[in-house]
Amino acid sequence: MSINAVSDFWLDDVEQSLFPIDSDESSGDSDLILLASRRRLVSNFVCILTNKNIPVKFINSDVINCTDGKTVWLSASIKNKLDFDWSIGLALHEASHIILSDFSLVEKIFTDKSTFLATPEIRLLSKSKNVPNIEVRKLCKWVFNFVEDRYIDSYIFNSAPGYRGYYKAMYNKFWNSKKISEALKSESYRTPNLKSYFFRVVNLTNPNTDLNALPELDKISELIDMEDILRLSTCNDRLHVSYKVVEIILENIDSFKHRKNDEDAIGSTIEQLSYVLGGQQPKDDCDDHQDEDESDDISSNDINGGEDLSDDGGDVEDDLEKQRRMLDHDFSVEKKLISKPDDSVINIIEKNGVSIVLSGRGLDENTPGVPIVKCIVVEKMDEKLIRSNSEIFPMSFPSNSNYMVETSKQIVKDSVIDGFVRGKQLGKKLQVYGEETITKFIRRNSGKIERKLLADIGSGVFNIFQRSIIHKWNKSRIHISIDASESMAGPKWYSTMKCITSICVAASTLKNLDVSVSFRCTHNMFSNQSVYPYIMLGYDSTVDKISKVRHLFPMLCPHGGTPEGLAFEAIMDNFIIGKKSNEQEHYLINISDGEPYFTDNQLNISYVGDVAIEHTRRQIESIRSKGVKVLSYFITTPSANKIYYPSIPDYKLQFSRMYGNDAKFIDVTSVNDISKTINTLFISNR
Repeated sequence: MSINAVSDFWLDDVEQSLFPIDSDESSGDSDLILLASRRRLVSNFVCILTNKNIPVKFINSDVINCTDGKTVWLSASIKNKLDFDWSIGLALHEASHIILSDFSLVEKIFTDKSTFLATPEIRLLSKSKNVPNIEVRKLCKWVFNFVEDRYIDSYIFNSAPGYRGYYKAMYNKFWNSKKISEALKSESYRTPNLKSYFFRVVNLTNPNTDLNALPELDKISELIDMEDILRLSTCNDRLHVSYKVVEIILENIDSFKHRKNDEDAIGSTIEQLSYVLGGQQPKDDCDDHQDEDESDDISSNDINGGEDLSDDGGDVEDDLEKQRRMLDHDFSVEKKLISKPDDSVINIIEKNGVSIVLSGRGLDENTPGVPIVKCIVVEKMDEKLIRSNSEIFPMSFPSNSNYMVETSKQIVKDSVIDGFVRGKQLGKKLQVYGEETITKFIRRNSGKIERKLLADIGSGVFNIFQRSIIHKWNKSRIHISIDASESMAGPKWYSTMKCITSICVAASTLKNLDVSVSFRCTHNMFSNQSVYPYIMLGYDSTVDKISKVRHLFPMLCPHGGTPEGLAFEAIMDNFIIGKKSNEQEHYLINISDGEPYFTDNQLNISYVGDVAIEHTRRQIESIRSKGVKVLSYFITTPSANKIYYPSIPDYKLQFSRMYGNDAKFIDVTSVNDISKTINTLFISNR
């Protein structure tokens, strides 16, 4: 069942796939790639509103949202599209603080106790009610934050109508919840104490607010005047109104009396305020009129003031706590709650362009069998990604160091080194690709004068001109796609490393040839243990130095299954075709060892047999139709013929079905075979 989310208007198919359809369904907060994808979407709103590159960080908390003017921190509890709507609303709210709030003034007044300035009226009233300075400062802070928040929300709501849906979603989530609304209509929070005023004041925007619930609550509402709050255009204006509200609250609360060991008491004014505003009162920051032996410990069930809400909309404590924390605006506390390991991994994900791409849509709707699959696509490989962890990178060697693992690592390293030697040889054999040829035509009626023919003028010959035609190769780009499934492990992987390294090195010697390399496999992702196709761009000569191949390729180990056509479809536009133009030729070289095979019992996906072969064939056809020439190497070894593939002719037949005449069965470690097939590929495109 579809959800009517504001973001439905602009989310594309891929972005829609990041969220469950059922509003009660969760994709798991530990899915860091999904979380990073969602953060990128939310970050776009922050950047657009602030016109600054403001980073957005997620916190492992249900509701902590704040900004220090340089970074926005949001709750990581985005689980479905409705969560996404209110999360964007919160992001916009925090971003509007960056462009509208005076952080230096607020920090000076409310953070530094030595510079806190209250009006004489507030000082007199607080002293008469025995309220310590630290608690007065907290009272002034939350009232000001409330007025400030309502001002900046109104400003953006009125100036940017396109964002209104997100603000409404945020208010429905935090300020107009069912529990809050029911409590406002109930007989609760009608005793004139600080927690009652907190609850009633911060919910003045709720349609169910009752201005008769507390003394002069109507006066507070009139003073703030939500309908005309934009008149408070400066921070000082909003501070002045906030102080007036504080004066009204202090005038109307009951006088404070110290009590000890009185479990039946509703709680002291200081206790109430300490709980509502967060934390306990420091012993060294009290007025001299408070006894040192007075305890400020707050009972967790004291939030309701001893009033039973069971018949008035249920327990409202959780929702009220969310409101309190939203008005805290204490980013120094929020920073401590950020999960550093998760944040580090998310940063790697974003830096390396790890994203979700939908695949499996290559066949028409009448052809059954190919599901829509989420593929993980990595736009950049670096050492931090390789060494990160198994959750976001599957192609690392096993962490348990033993003889077999160490031997395999060394052979891969030796294969890459050998590939550098072979690459220089291959570059010479492909050197013709970088050369220009000039054909001269003489005895023309026009053109440049051919000096050798000047003497013929005396004989009446006037065709003394020449024209030259320069033949040169267009700039070209080869994308090499590597099957990195487990069946490629061992000798086939060593041969593959030699092959792709030699092609990369050869291309580096040719000024008009670029090459990129991607690896495709599958990966078990996160807590739900689902399997996803995983495609990573490992090298791109337009941005990477050839030393990257020497340094990082030896660290790669095959893993998982063979998503073949699903992978081609996922990277077709960006990796294979790219920005193709008439001035640049594009080629695809595939290296693999057999049929496609990808299953996931958790998601009930079976991409095997004729369905997978046909889907892969269709993707290759689509690539060719876009002007890309294809060359596909079937890689095997003598031992593989006998051990892994006793019916190897069948695999060759399936390979030919997928790649047609472009399927080549050669020794991929042979420089002669590689140069011959690649030169033939180039010449066929002239």
